[in-house]
Amino acid sequence: MAPASRTLPALRATLAATLVAAVAAAVLTMLGAPASGSLSVDPPAPAPPAPAPSAPAPSTRPLDRCPSGRVALTFDDGPSPTTTPAIVAVLRRMHVPATFFMVGSRVRQHPDVAREVAEAGFTIGNHTDDHVDLTGLSRTAIRTTLRRTERALRDAGVEDVSRYVRPPYGATDAKVAGVLRATGRVMALWNVDSRDWEGLTPREIRSTTIDQVTARGRAGSVVLHHDGVATSEATLAALPSEIRRLREAGYCLTPLPAGGLD
Repeated sequence: MAPASRTLPALRATLAATLVAAVAAAVLTMLGAPASGSLSVDPPAPAPPAPAPSAPAPSTRPLDRCPSGRVALTFDDGPSPTTTPAIVAVLRRMHVPATFFMVGSRVRQHPDVAREVAEAGFTIGNHTDDHVDLTGLSRTAIRTTLRRTERALRDAGVEDVSRYVRPPYGATDAKVAGVLRATGRVMALWNVDSRDWEGLTPREIRSTTIDQVTARGRAGSVVLHHDGVATSEATLAALPSEIRRLREAGYCLTPLPAGGLD
């Protein structure tokens, strides 16, 4: 049996160790750690990402990208197996939209060319089946020639035939206009005549076109060219410089207005 003088200090040491262990366990419990083993500390959560910078507020000042006005190019009397594909190539290279008014009988002769124009993304309009003066036809005959042209285009593989109609020679009257309205078609005349059909040189075609466009200014211009007549090679030659000059002068080359031009 141990002496009393040694038992009391040992008892005190045991009680002190027990008390320290109890306090430590309580602290660990408060911290969410297990009562035994080493203290495990989770890594700090990553900081939330910084908010993305907000987009700049849209300008309240309109940006006019066509300071001089808008110009729509149109081409009549095709398709031609030579000139039409060459004109399409120029327009595509220079990123210019255009509308081609095709004659039904010529579409039947060159369906592959009509299809090429459509597949290139250009609009195709109706220029009657045989390039006839519509004012001299009955209402029934007007409907017939327009339907024949549309049928020729669809037979050629042109799936999207527009509602635009350009009467040959620009000849129209109340009867023609009434038939177009009644059948859901849109009259598409012009207000700038390049006179390329007169046998002008490429320089003359370009200057004639630009002079008229400039005179109209911001009122907007629809230009008459031809891709299917004997003089269309001159139109082809004039086209690249005509487009460049118009752009340099501040004009935008745009599609034909949705409402046409009557």
